[in-house]
Amino acid sequence: QVQGDSMVNPSGAPSMPAGTFIIVEPSIEAEPGNFVVACIGKGSGALFKRYVKDGPHQSLQSLNPAFQMIELDKNATILGVAIRAEIDLL
Repeated sequence: QVQGDSMVNPSGAPSMPAGTFIIVEPSIEAEPGNFVVACIGKGSGALFKRYVKDGPHQSLQSLNPAFQMIELDKNATILGVAIRAEIDLL
């Protein structure tokens, strides 16, 4: 379940506000533009972001431009690719 407002897109869709349920498939290899769940280091919590790759550089991008890109290094692990998002309206 998404927490916080880093995935809220002030420009419109796609936007995944806090409370959005995401379904993640760990067997799919991430491609640029995919939404992924990743850990950026030992002991860090899981992050839900858009995967970006520019040559050898990999990063995670929030949909909310108020949040900075997160560079991925050798300690980062992509846990899976989000394949579905659902918002509970009640």
